[in-house]
Amino acid sequence: MLGSGGVDGAIHRAAGGALLKACYEVPEINGICCPVGEDRITEAGELNTKYIIHTVGPMYYGHSKKTVNIQPLKEYARVLIR
Repeated sequence: MLGSGGVDGAIHRAAGGALLKACYEVPEINGICCPVGEDRITEAGELNTKYIIHTVGPMYYGHSKKTVNIQPLKEYARVLIR
């Protein structure tokens, strides 16, 4: 949500500083502003839309296919179709 890179970084570059400011205003719970499987909505800054829906997908590093829990993927899909 803070424009660190990838798609998020590209969106932040296009939206300008107002988006970063809006993201910093999202309340944190236990140091996390958007847990995996949940979403947060902010104003869109300079983009040609009113709002952005932020979500965080799961990251799998060093896991074999047999040990990956797919529940976070189901939660991610649930957020996207809401």
